[in-house]
Amino acid sequence: SNVGGAFTNIQDAINYVNNLGGGQIFIKNGTYVLTKLITLYSNIEIVGEDPVNTIIDCNSNRYYFSAVGTAGSKLSNVKISRLKFKQFRDSTATNGAIFFNYVTASSVTECQFTDNYSAVDAWGPDIYLVNSNTILVSKCTSTNSGQSIRLSSTTDSIIDFLYTTGNKHDAIATDGGATTKSLHAGPIVWVTNSALGIFGGTAPFGGSWIGSSVSFPLIYTQNPTLIGAAYGFGGGDFVQPTGRAVRD
Repeated sequence: SNVGGAFTNIQDAINYVNNLGGGQIFIKNGTYVLTKLITLYSNIEIVGEDPVNTIIDCNSNRYYFSAVGTAGSKLSNVKISRLKFKQFRDSTATNGAIFFNYVTASSVTECQFTDNYSAVDAWGPDIYLVNSNTILVSKCTSTNSGQSIRLSSTTDSIIDFLYTTGNKHDAIATDGGATTKSLHAGPIVWVTNSALGIFGGTAPFGGSWIGSSVSFPLIYTQNPTLIGAAYGFGGGDFVQPTGRAVRD
């Protein structure tokens, strides 16, 4: 809802607020089944009533929240909080329930994600950040998805208080060569019962493909299938000045 009244369609509310130059959209508790891609713009803030009962159902399809700018004109001040995203599907490991491409100074906070992955090979993230910078992902949970967060050519961003369980692949993955840099994950990233821990997989995933100034102050892992140097801790340009993994 907003100064224009109540809307029954999320995209209509976004378009209305965008025509005013931006603002906040409050989504009440309920399940909202997407039937198309949701397009976001600069200066749009979407807030759910609570992250358990305000549910964005991606309809077992390639419907998602999309914020896409250009190299010369990035979107900015896009904020998503207190929503639960579920059942995103894609034929490849691209996009995600939330997709940022050429976005700056934006955030995803206090969101829950579950059962989001590629329909073909179980890859695919909850959140995919591409060609973006100064993005905050904070206080989010990920359950039974392909990956929690995937980054490509994304810099100067923070991931903190991320909790993942039962993910089929990575908690955090990077690609795009040595162009994901100045990434800070912490103070706590908790990974439990996931197929891979941090930066899992082989090239293009893994430490040798990560740019400079990547730090992990404190990572807790519990029962990951794989975690260690071959899967992101060390090699190439990977920098871990203060990081450590703690296996329970």
